[in-house]
Amino acid sequence: MPRKPGNAKARPRSPTSGSQSKRPRLLTPAGRDQVNVNNGDAQQNQLQKIASDAREEIRSQKWAVIVASATKQPYDSQVQQYKEWKRAGSKHDGHCCICLRAERERHMQCHTCKIVFHPECLSRGSYSIRNHTFYCSICIDRSWDSSPPDTLPVSLEPTSAQTHGPPSHTTTDNSNAASIPHLQYPTPSLNLQREGHRTQSATRVYRPRGTDRNTSHGIAHPGPAGQTATESPQRTDHQRKLDYTLSSDVLSSLYRLYREIELVASLRAEIEELRAQNTKYAETIRMNKRFRDALLAGIQNSQTMDARFVGTAENINDMFANLEELVVSERQTASAKEPK
Repeated sequence: MPRKPGNAKARPRSPTSGSQSKRPRLLTPAGRDQVNVNNGDAQQNQLQKIASDAREEIRSQKWAVIVASATKQPYDSQVQQYKEWKRAGSKHDGHCCICLRAERERHMQCHTCKIVFHPECLSRGSYSIRNHTFYCSICIDRSWDSSPPDTLPVSLEPTSAQTHGPPSHTTTDNSNAASIPHLQYPTPSLNLQREGHRTQSATRVYRPRGTDRNTSHGIAHPGPAGQTATESPQRTDHQRKLDYTLSSDVLSSLYRLYREIELVASLRAEIEELRAQNTKYAETIRMNKRFRDALLAGIQNSQTMDARFVGTAENINDMFANLEELVVSERQTASAKEPK
């Protein structure tokens, strides 16, 4: 007769079957090494990401300092520096503005200023490429990528004075004196001399302006012998200027002094630029120190994590050894209980 399902007796399981199904999977030495390698790669990737983020932050902070230093100057001063830079031949800096390394073969130069980058020193938002031309964000904010300031050539030679008198009354010394505004009129402190071509009129008596005004209305005044009322007593300003001359040495000295005074503005601009560079270098030193401290802290953290990882690996190996001993003891116990 076939057995009914309800009457069937369940066979007892062997004492070793449950323990064998629940036995943990043991790792071979090669598997343990692979786990260690994978954990080391993940830790290395994490450290590389931390270092990359730190470098990007430092580049952004350095560029922010450069932008603040550039925008602090008045716009007129910026335009003047641009014009002087263009007249000097548009020479760029010999080092990168971020890392300060001089590697000219890898420089990326801004088209409208002297700033230079390395490709790996570019930070987000610090540059742009317009029409296949590289521009920094400072020039883009000034709209110099589309409409840079106009530059006109400036002659360093003195301009000749425009005189309204006859050409025979002008000399080389007078033209030099006319090119300097404060030398166009005689001063009491200078050693003045009479011109040679004025010797014939040396006996002329100068009358006050009021007397000249009366004479212009037809009132005649007595004068020295040979002087008539028909001679015009009024003298133009140009004739008064030609009454006196200066020696060429005095004129050249005064001209050099005048040119030096004109150079004061450019020297002040250079001083401000040097101060800005000193500030930038000081900030760069501070940023490098912070980056070094961050790297040291990252190295210390990695060493701590390595020590913890080694301790955890040893604990796991001890657990595996204990489990193996437990399995062996269970097998021995089960074999001892089996009937012979």
